[in-house]
Amino acid sequence: MLQDILKEKCVTAKQAESMRGRLHWFESFAFGRVANSAVKVLGDLALSGRRKIDLSDSQMTSLRFLCERVLTAPPLSITPSCLLSWIVFTDGACEGPEGQKEGGIGGVLIDPFGKVVSFFGGKVPDQIMDHLLTKSKNPIYELEVLPVIIAIWMWGNRLTLAQVCWYLDIEASRSALIKGQGATLVAGAMLETFTGEEMRLQIKSWFARVPSLSNLADSPSRLEDKLLLDLGAVKGPICWLAMGKVLGLDLEMGDRTAA
Repeated sequence: MLQDILKEKCVTAKQAESMRGRLHWFESFAFGRVANSAVKVLGDLALSGRRKIDLSDSQMTSLRFLCERVLTAPPLSITPSCLLSWIVFTDGACEGPEGQKEGGIGGVLIDPFGKVVSFFGGKVPDQIMDHLLTKSKNPIYELEVLPVIIAIWMWGNRLTLAQVCWYLDIEASRSALIKGQGATLVAGAMLETFTGEEMRLQIKSWFARVPSLSNLADSPSRLEDKLLLDLGAVKGPICWLAMGKVLGLDLEMGDRTAA
């Protein structure tokens, strides 16, 4: 059906509604949330009420993605690791006067036994911060999403097939991670990366809000490591080079990593 629609480059509202229902059913057997935005495109087409809709280039791209998804989506895996629950705290900071704002990020990993095992924290490289500031005067929304991607890169191998509760202290960023969709192009690129990694690792995510004063990642996002080091946690490096690629930036050599 998807191939027929792509061949015709048009769809009726009734066809779109039918395909949306079938894909919701299909997705219940597949792992990952990467299809959310593409299925939403079908939902919007269904709600148009039009008898015949000529598809735009972006709509065609979404349908091609769904066509490929039907063929390659990984099935749900049920293993003993599903019984393990990890906790990740993340935080982003954006401080300073207008025109001189600096960003920081932090993350903390707690194992299924309640032990704080690892963390990261550091200043956002100037090149990335300048890029964010061209999109927003106060990019705290994006800075709260960013450390979640760093965390899944850094700790993904430990979290594979397990349950993970991600704690953030900004509601808008938490909501974006739940939906798997960003309200800005920058957040959208980061969330596409996150949902792809989440699917690859089969991480079963739950996103919760934590008050800032109770957020363990607040200290490392402000370059304060003593509390977590005293708890026995090991600090890991932030791979800024990979984040630069997600944002479409060619970072300088000095911005590859930051401890």
